[in-house]
Amino acid sequence: MSNLMDLSDSELIIKHLASAPSSFKEILVELASLRQPAELDLLARSSTLGVLNRLPPEIITIILDMLDIQSMFRFSMSSYMGYAYVHSHRKYRDLITVALHPVASLVKLRVVHLHSVRELHGALRSGKCTYCPEYGAFLSLLSSERCCWECLGTNPSLKLISGASIRQYFALSEEELYQLPGLRNMPGISHMVADPNPSDSTFFNVKAAKAIALTKHGSVEKIAEGMRKRCYSTAHLTFGLHLLREPIPPDQDPLLVPDSDYLRYDLFYGGGSIPFPSLSKSGNIDHGFLCLGCRHTRTLLSRSVLPDEELAALVPSNCRKRRVIYGLEMRARARGSFLNHIAHCYGARQMAPWLVTQND
Repeated sequence: MSNLMDLSDSELIIKHLASAPSSFKEILVELASLRQPAELDLLARSSTLGVLNRLPPEIITIILDMLDIQSMFRFSMSSYMGYAYVHSHRKYRDLITVALHPVASLVKLRVVHLHSVRELHGALRSGKCTYCPEYGAFLSLLSSERCCWECLGTNPSLKLISGASIRQYFALSEEELYQLPGLRNMPGISHMVADPNPSDSTFFNVKAAKAIALTKHGSVEKIAEGMRKRCYSTAHLTFGLHLLREPIPPDQDPLLVPDSDYLRYDLFYGGGSIPFPSLSKSGNIDHGFLCLGCRHTRTLLSRSVLPDEELAALVPSNCRKRRVIYGLEMRARARGSFLNHIAHCYGARQMAPWLVTQND
């Protein structure tokens, strides 16, 4: 049994055994800063809110919660009173202080209007993946949902597919298609390696498309029946039927889903997300840590030198070993969870034996 010599020395552990989530192969987004209003910008503005002055402050706060952050910023430029309301608004302050770059990325990608300040702040204050028990290091660009790396690749609700695929799989009309929030791929701002002509592509969220298709067709069975008629190959039909599957139970580890039930990765893995920090009740900011020990474990596996007993302890018999080991390497953990994990990580013990003691 191995235990950490000194868990209180967390900075030392993080220094030697943690990697920043920047090593993720996520969508590449050009980060920008939101321009902060200067005093000169406000000199020509009114000192009041006009008819909004008649509303109680509590109602104005509720209205601000419903705005997206770019609209809120513009409201702050309308008057001195608007500036005071916005910059005393806790949710706005938290987002601008802790998540300025991700928020600016939403603006650059032209999807900021899909996220109210209340929704974004809710994601900021909750580090948990929406679909499983793990830390969610990412934000879905089209749905304000936090998600982990594994769910990004396997959960059908988080997948992005093209408009042509939406029509093929869900039999939606052009009019119905453009009721869906879309992510337009813009050169220089984002990059989806699977798309040969990104400037002409708009991608849509499967979860939203499925909801409209259920309203139109009545049931999952009827959608599947239509797919069988429209899909021109077995591979397309198989992927389409995967899109109709329900996510795994929220208390289940997606890495431990049996291979027979495994939800397939798609070509745009991670393309609909950006890294997103979390803010705890105590004010701690977390981006998640990747474990270098788990990376070392994968290296040992690739060299066929990982002990069988360690492999058996990590990978269930009904799961592919490389999928699980790679998934552990790519799993981001919040600070406390990461420190707890290190105490049981075989790769970490091999990399830094001086951080552990052996108890007989």
